[in-house]
Amino acid sequence: MESRILTLAQLNAEHYGSSLGPEMWLYEGPMTDSATDFCPLRFDSLMLMAVHSGSATIGVDETRYRLEPNTIGILRPYSYMTSFTLHSDEPLQVTTIGCTERVENSIAPTLDDLLPLVIKAHMDPVVRMQPGGVEALRPYVGLLRAMTANELPGAHTSRKAGCIFKAALYEIIERRLPDDTSALSGRNREITAHFLYLLGKHFHRHRDVEYYSALLGISPKHLSAVLKRASGRTASDYIEMYVVREAKIMLTSTSLRIKEIATRLSFSSQAFFGKYFRHATGVSPSEYRRDSQCRADHDRL
Repeated sequence: MESRILTLAQLNAEHYGSSLGPEMWLYEGPMTDSATDFCPLRFDSLMLMAVHSGSATIGVDETRYRLEPNTIGILRPYSYMTSFTLHSDEPLQVTTIGCTERVENSIAPTLDDLLPLVIKAHMDPVVRMQPGGVEALRPYVGLLRAMTANELPGAHTSRKAGCIFKAALYEIIERRLPDDTSALSGRNREITAHFLYLLGKHFHRHRDVEYYSALLGISPKHLSAVLKRASGRTASDYIEMYVVREAKIMLTSTSLRIKEIATRLSFSSQAFFGKYFRHATGVSPSEYRRDSQCRADHDRL
């Protein structure tokens, strides 16, 4: 099955949910098993999904996560939603807010208080809230809902909605349960968050640690030391993880030739890509694709 990219512009044009100008979007309602029909799916925008009732398992990239009441799922731009499975006949009742990368960029890199959420979204996209945490977002959602009903079309609609979204993110930071990212010191937290943020945008083209350390203004050794303390992984580990994960998804979710996948991931040749992939996984790209197809055929029996 080919993966598809669903853009915020399409969501607004198809009137699925409510438009908040050209760069933001709001949906309130159920998610049912029909969502599986669209998987694997990528959004071109940041999606924040607050769960009010019901429970489900969502596949994000290669990993499955549990969504349940009082949790918030965060889908980063161009991450894959690979599966969606309800745990009962009851649909998942959600409030979903989407924003373009431009709106995200205006928020994430400049607000140090939000850095733990940036780290969290890359390490584990499900935020668990304190009791009543999701319900505390209702005033912000109410303001956004009122905008969809009363706002005159204009250039500032998405900007005003972005300010409300920013306030909601602060609410999430204050009301989320502590996790492994909470204990990071200020400077280490900033470096970790900015590295993961940059990696998510540039790993298709840049696999060298020096590229990211230069953007952060620190040495490659310092960058890897900070990441090692924060997560047990070095910068090279993270880069390899992102590249191989993307390769695996393209091998299993698209009919692209291996040479085309190598090109999309900026490898100089198919042979170099194959060597890189085998070093990380123990099998060649063609073997991985064949084995995955065999498993999928077996599961359908």
